[in-house]
Amino acid sequence: AASGGLVGVLSEHTQPVYVLDTHPRDRRVIVSAGYDAKVCFWDIQTCSVLKVVTISFATDLRLLPVDFDARAADILDGKFEPDGTGFAGTHKNGWLSIVSFDYRRDRLQATHREQFFQTDARRLEVDAQSNVIDREAQLPPHLVPQGLLCDRFMTPHETQVAALTDVPVDLMPLLLSDSL
Repeated sequence: AASGGLVGVLSEHTQPVYVLDTHPRDRRVIVSAGYDAKVCFWDIQTCSVLKVVTISFATDLRLLPVDFDARAADILDGKFEPDGTGFAGTHKNGWLSIVSFDYRRDRLQATHREQFFQTDARRLEVDAQSNVIDREAQLPPHLVPQGLLCDRFMTPHETQVAALTDVPVDLMPLLLSDSL
């Protein structure tokens, strides 16, 4: 508002909100997310919610009681994808959720729930020049080949997933549909 006055209130969340991002292509659309595990997509011209996605996780019995956290789905950070076709949010438990608005959704659902590279858990050390290097490869970590995708126990997945590359044109009809 030109006057600096309150234009509207966005009141879908029930817990603190820590993520607010504008859509990269459509400035009418913003996303909010927070400690209630909700991802809310808003039309800021009308101050109305377009879509609400609530994130939840199944309990992994292999890690109980050590890894149990009732608030694991709390969203700490997030951002629209650069092309605007989805939103990625990180959670208190270290997981990443992707909300996709387009035909890539089926491919995303076919991916493995846990994705770590074989080199993610390798030991690092500091060399004589104070550079961080991979102990085994003796290279900076970003130069070490990533290896296969694994679960959190570093067991390689039987199938490996290719990158997603296609981009749809207009987001608003996808947000307003019931396909999420």
